[in-house]
Amino acid sequence: MKSSLRSLLALTLALAVPVSAQHRAPLENTSLALTGDSIITRSLQAYDEPGFLGLVELLRGADAAFTNLELNLHDHEMPPAAQSGGIHLRGSPAMADELAWMGIDLASTANNHALDWGEDGMFATQRALDAAGIVYAGTGASERIAREPRFLETRAARIALIATTATYPAFMRAGSALEDHLPRPGVSTLRHQVWHELDSPRFEALRETAESLGLFTTQDGRRLEPVNRPGGFEPTVLLGEDRLRLLGREFRRGDQPRTGSTAHPGDVAAFARLVADARRQADLVVVSVHAHETDGLRHEVPAFLREFAHAMIDAGADVVVGHGPHVLRGIELYRGRPVFYSLGNFIFQNETTQRLPADTFALLGLDDVTGVGAFNDARGEHPLYSFRDKRGYWESVVALPVWRDGRLAAIELHPISLGPEQPRSVRGRPLLATAEDGRRIIEELAELSAAFGTQLRWQRGRGVIDLSGGT
Repeated sequence: MKSSLRSLLALTLALAVPVSAQHRAPLENTSLALTGDSIITRSLQAYDEPGFLGLVELLRGADAAFTNLELNLHDHEMPPAAQSGGIHLRGSPAMADELAWMGIDLASTANNHALDWGEDGMFATQRALDAAGIVYAGTGASERIAREPRFLETRAARIALIATTATYPAFMRAGSALEDHLPRPGVSTLRHQVWHELDSPRFEALRETAESLGLFTTQDGRRLEPVNRPGGFEPTVLLGEDRLRLLGREFRRGDQPRTGSTAHPGDVAAFARLVADARRQADLVVVSVHAHETDGLRHEVPAFLREFAHAMIDAGADVVVGHGPHVLRGIELYRGRPVFYSLGNFIFQNETTQRLPADTFALLGLDDVTGVGAFNDARGEHPLYSFRDKRGYWESVVALPVWRDGRLAAIELHPISLGPEQPRSVRGRPLLATAEDGRRIIEELAELSAAFGTQLRWQRGRGVIDLSGGT
């Protein structure tokens, strides 16, 4: 009887609902704000410059906004890991609330800083994001959990986020469980192989140098013979007459010096399956990939990254968003769907961390009583570690793809500046760029994107992508 009454009530209510209150159509009118790396160590809510408030309005106005969170959030209740992703990055758990205030509600935690403070730091970061209501993907208690899609409900679309990193210290990689041991907490990783091709004279010179150093001789005095099927343990091994692995890097005989790369086929297949399944569960599927690597200069896209991005689109992803090298990389339209190979930096406040462990001071030959400010002074003067002179670190765009009636309808690119000329207490926080700087940023990005057949132009204070082009 109760079941019959319940059914009758449901039918009565359904008939009473006007047509205007029916469910929305998938991707009827949906916008997604995409940003690059966020290293946030200072509060945002105190500032009121028009360029900053305009940026906040842009993020809040989108149906969802994404960033890559490239630091741990905690209150120093755990020790630093023995190895970091560069330096040990950390912010207060309150920084998650600052991001949420700004409009961020999607975050990747898959990057080379995910375990700067060990597993405890990783889990503390997750708790801070959960408390702020930010949906994250890319780390977890096992490889399966770190890789799984996470979902954000919005008024316009259900959005799936899958996140991975190609850049990571080996100890950070999440692992699976067997019957006799627990899984390894960590980060969702994308393995890849990098190889260097040399012309014959250079290849022979390298081989002879390795021979002269005894690198192909075991500690028992036995010379290693070429092997065609090496395992995963040999940092140095002969792979034949035309290939060798030297100190963990592979070299091949070829026509001219060049570097290439390829993605791990097992990892590509695993992520493709995840994307295909998320496609069944969501209106939009976003794949985030963190990759510092390049086959050449910093702004150039490595072959393995393009291979991976194409495979994700083929599997059903609507957008691939990249970050990691801290500079902009070109944009590709592949099968009519955008691949942002790197959106550079969004928030870059790595000079104002509260504390640094002794390991970080030791990188520059300093002791742990030097102080954070003095450390950053020394780093700013170091020819290898300084980033003050790298203009690309301080300029980027917020990408805003828009879908209407189930189709990608537009992509806007809003240029931002992180204030490199400002003092340390200010720089690193993004503002919408001036018209002069904005046009230059878009023109430079257009040049990078032209290599992929993508056309974009400066129009009414922003970049606009021509959706009729691409591959």
